[in-house]
Amino acid sequence: MLKIVSVLILFIMLYLLLKRQVLPRILSGLERRTRQIEQEMEGARQQREVTERMREESAARLLQADQETQAMLDASGQRVVEQREQLMREWELQVESQTQQFREDVARSRRQAIQEIRAQSADLVVEGTEKLLHQQMDADDTDTRVDGAIESPGNDDAVPPKRHN
Repeated sequence: MLKIVSVLILFIMLYLLLKRQVLPRILSGLERRTRQIEQEMEGARQQREVTERMREESAARLLQADQETQAMLDASGQRVVEQREQLMREWELQVESQTQQFREDVARSRRQAIQEIRAQSADLVVEGTEKLLHQQMDADDTDTRVDGAIESPGNDDAVPPKRHN
């Protein structure tokens, strides 16, 4: 029994030594580790909240960028339509102008052709009239000579011949 009492005394001394010296160190280390884990958990929670806010902000920015892109595409499409319409109006005006110019050129050419035809016709009429008059004068001249020869036979110089070129 002495052994049991000595073991018991040893156990009690060891317990008191551990309780006063070792256990407070172990407890303080555990408390520090607990606080550190709690701080890390709080930091992780805050980081998660920051990450969630950033994700929400990114989603909002992406949505805004999509809306701005769509607005820009719509505006660009509208500008393309307006430019196409403007080009079509300009093209129609140009075609109309060229058509009018062509009509004026045709009318001018037609008037010029008519004037040339009239001038040539007038020249032909004058030339024909001159020939007809020359032929008529030659016929009259011949009649006058015949009449003169009949009135004075043998006198060829009674009526001088008229020549017209």
